[in-house]
Amino acid sequence: MHRPCALELPHPRPLTARPTRRPMAPLMVACAFAWLAIGAAGAAPSAESARDARFSKNSKPAAKPKISPKLAALLVGRSAAAITATDVWLSPRLRGADLERLKVGDQAGLLKIIGPDATTELFVKQDPHISIKGLDTVLLARVTPDDQRRVLEAMQISVAEIDTVTRSIIEHFEQLPQRQAVALLGVMGAAHGHETTAASSVARAFLGRLLGTTQDVSLRRQCVLALAIAGATDETTVRRVVAFMTESHNAWETFTTQQFFDFHRDYVRSLATASSIAEALERSGNPYAHDIAATLLR
Repeated sequence: MHRPCALELPHPRPLTARPTRRPMAPLMVACAFAWLAIGAAGAAPSAESARDARFSKNSKPAAKPKISPKLAALLVGRSAAAITATDVWLSPRLRGADLERLKVGDQAGLLKIIGPDATTELFVKQDPHISIKGLDTVLLARVTPDDQRRVLEAMQISVAEIDTVTRSIIEHFEQLPQRQAVALLGVMGAAHGHETTAASSVARAFLGRLLGTTQDVSLRRQCVLALAIAGATDETTVRRVVAFMTESHNAWETFTTQQFFDFHRDYVRSLATASSIAEALERSGNPYAHDIAATLLR
């Protein structure tokens, strides 16, 4: 008798259940709330202490501390970079934001000062031989004693405050409108009849360093102009201007170097190193260097 053949199918492998993972989110949320509760309990004063502090007869309002704007910003949770020109006081009557009212030209420097009403012109640079007031021309680059007097009056800066304002501008330079700040340093540094330490040597050293560090083309041009109209210069500053001309061959950027060597020609000629300065100018490759060097050696 024939028996049907039974097929032997492979026995299926038993399925192994994977272990389930407990969700972590609820646990993390619970821990977070626990930490918040602990922090709140430790930081919050009791109701009794708050009431006693409020109604104590001996309690007096804390005196307003006299602190610098940078420290004040840090105390209220602001970074030093958040300080603006409005926060800076250059003198009792002059705020950093007031420098925005200065109109500065690339060839003549400080040309106009507009009043707080944004309309009145408190100062306009002019020359009796030029019919257009406030024209940005090299002919108006020099600062006359009358120009300086009217600028100081328009900005409410007394002669006695020139040193203070100069140092304040240098200290808070990063928070100020920089072209205007440099132009004002140049006018105060002209020092007609009231040569001061800060307005001359300190400002000159600052502008010389700025000339070698900033990458702002317009600001570097303005730095050289401010150094040109200064009442005095020194060999270190002369060397810095030569280094600037060696670094940059941009004719627009280095245009005011001509004014610098023109206004301080007699001083540079008087130096024992005048010939080496002229040689350094010749080697610089700057488009104005050859003519400047020639005038120094005459």
